Amino acid sequence: ALAAASVPLFFKPVWFGLGLIWLIFTLWAVLPVVHLLARLVAPGAEYCWSERLCNVLFRMLFGSCWWLHVDGPTSEDWARVIPDEALQRGCVFMVNHTSFVDGFMFSGLTPQRVIARARTLMKGGIFKTPVIGSVFSRLGHLPVHFTREADNSSFSVDKEAQSLVTAEVQRHLASGGVLAFCPEGSINRGDQTTLLPFRRGTFQIVLDHKVPVFGLTVYGNHHFWPTKKQMGGYPASIYANVFAVEEWNAQLGSSTLDAAALCELCEKRMQVSLAGCAARARAAGEKTKSK
Repeated sequence: ALAAASVPLFFKPVWFGLGLIWLIFTLWAVLPVVHLLARLVAPGAEYCWSERLCNVLFRMLFGSCWWLHVDGPTSEDWARVIPDEALQRGCVFMVNHTSFVDGFMFSGLTPQRVIARARTLMKGGIFKTPVIGSVFSRLGHLPVHFTREADNSSFSVDKEAQSLVTAEVQRHLASGGVLAFCPEGSINRGDQTTLLPFRRGTFQIVLDHKVPVFGLTVYGNHHFWPTKKQMGGYPASIYANVFAVEEWNAQLGSSTLDAAALCELCEKRMQVSLAGCAARARAAGEKTKSK
């Protein structure tokens, strides 16, 4: 703590920003080689190898920010909540959305046995961004094609374009993959202790495939990368929790829920997890009001 306090505040986002740029360009340069090697040695493992590398690099980047404290789930917690048999049948993974750093933090916090199987749904416009779009494509992430990219408050999608993505999602889950997504649909810029209303779309896929649902809630990302800042890296303590939607997972083969009811069930379970993270922050003396 003393060493972190001795570093000037202006230096911290500069350090993180330079590290993030280095990481992204490293992935941009190396992932084509990773894909080529995977095709030669283990065909079909291209995205798995890419995600493993990404996980290692983000752990290094966050670890280099010694003013960042992460109180997250242990390897034992991950193994208890998400057993190997659940991964082998395929599953869906929810992440709350409070900051631009959420996806990077998800990659860094998640163990390799989970992240190697994961592909993430994200806004389609991101894939048009030079360098970053190429990196996300080679990591196996999947676009959500909103009909109005400039103002997607309605969350309506281009059904024709999205049908191709849905087919890829279905193949991924059927092969034992992990589908990660932010059910809130957009960044929560208000009360960070309360989730935004969930969007129902992805939960129909959960119903169709009858796969278990898990989640990661994180409190504190909005301090590390405030939404009003162009770059993150500020001093922060982050509290994370991994959880299962037990009520749904226990009745996969016999549930009579529809998408709306499943969406509500998952939102309630995730809110309980987020409240626990915020309570840990308050117990540590953190202020739990949004910036």
